[in-house]
Amino acid sequence: MYFPMPRKISNLKALSKLLDAAPQPVYVLDGEHRFVYGNASFSTWVGRAAEEVAGLRWGYRTSGELTGA
Repeated sequence: MYFPMPRKISNLKALSKLLDAAPQPVYVLDGEHRFVYGNASFSTWVGRAAEEVAGLRWGYRTSGELTGA
């Protein structure tokens, strides 16, 4: 069975819709740690709309509990 590949924009919209439905905060940083995407749960988590933090550099640390340090 053959399914034609959807256009790139359709893929992005579908992925965004899927991630926005996730109950967990989901965010994407680029190679220079700049914020490029956050779902609705992310906005609730940080208390700011994703559009407000677009392009900002994000740094984060994990606890030793998560890293084993």
